[in-house]
Amino acid sequence: MDVRQYLRFVVSGAVAIGAYLLLFEAARLIPGLPLWLATGGSYMLATGLNYWLNYNWSFASNQSHKSALPRYAMIAIASVSLNAATVPFLVNRGLPPAVAGFVFAITWPIASYFLQKYWAFKSQHAQPGGEHDEQ
Repeated sequence: MDVRQYLRFVVSGAVAIGAYLLLFEAARLIPGLPLWLATGGSYMLATGLNYWLNYNWSFASNQSHKSALPRYAMIAIASVSLNAATVPFLVNRGLPPAVAGFVFAITWPIASYFLQKYWAFKSQHAQPGGEHDEQ
């Protein structure tokens, strides 16, 4: 594992979490804004920031956005889906909710890193004439 790249990935995630929390708190100050919209909108904006940071900084990808963005979106959807399934599963097996959430919060980023590195943002190989392979 490229430790420097993984650290950039972790920093990008931390920045996105911070952005989410700030956006969510700001959205809550808007009178009449439903909570689901405040949290959902904040989450979507933070996820977009995380994509941009990972694409440009963590992985410095040369993959086209046409290829990278849908793959990243699938990873993000998998994250939410697996969280929604895994945490209740672990709680039903006797773990306290905070511990179950912590287990997911520690293990998923490692899987997400490898999915993003080797699939969503995988560098394309240059071909003669300046074109790239679509992988």
